[in-house]
Amino acid sequence: MGTDFEDGANFATGGSSIVPGGFSPFDLGIQVSQFMQFKSRSRAFDDHQNDCRARAFWVHNTGPFGCLPRNAITFRSKKGTLDPYGCVASQNAVAQDFNKQLKDVVNRLRTQFPSAAFTYVDVYSVKFSLIVNAKKEGFVEPLNFCCGNLEPYPLQCGTSAVVNGTTLKAGVCADPWRHINWDGMHYTEAANGWFASRILGGSVSDPPVPIGEACPWP
Repeated sequence: MGTDFEDGANFATGGSSIVPGGFSPFDLGIQVSQFMQFKSRSRAFDDHQNDCRARAFWVHNTGPFGCLPRNAITFRSKKGTLDPYGCVASQNAVAQDFNKQLKDVVNRLRTQFPSAAFTYVDVYSVKFSLIVNAKKEGFVEPLNFCCGNLEPYPLQCGTSAVVNGTTLKAGVCADPWRHINWDGMHYTEAANGWFASRILGGSVSDPPVPIGEACPWP
């Protein structure tokens, strides 16, 4: 009996562990097994999406997850780990390698399906640009985040803990519109708006066309 995917699929469950018995019931082994089931079931659909008249595809690459505050703060004690902007260099290198391979796949699909339009969107460069130019764009330090904290005591956004008899709460900053990151892992509405304003126009797309032209409404 296989997994039921009628309500969706998620192969990156937050809080999951490598070995069974962790916080999440979906450990790495289960996620890999579910992915293999999903892949085998969806292969026929992937190969024949054009039969469903899918003609325009907007493909985003991945962002610089080495610049997420929780990652950067966790690894900063290790010498030589961070780049000049405070991001985990090795993690960003993985993201860039993935993006290169993704673009290669998009180029192959263009050759395989010449009647379809594939737009490759460089989200990485947009997000990294804001990290580098945070103050110039009106934001606070990019590795600060608005809700929760890691030091001196780690508290997830919206949680509390008793430390030495005192209850500590993960508070929210007074100016979320000036923060790039909300809780150490997710971007704020202000940052996402900044990203969207640069992505939708098509300046970081290949080919460089706005979304309205890349994915025209029928």
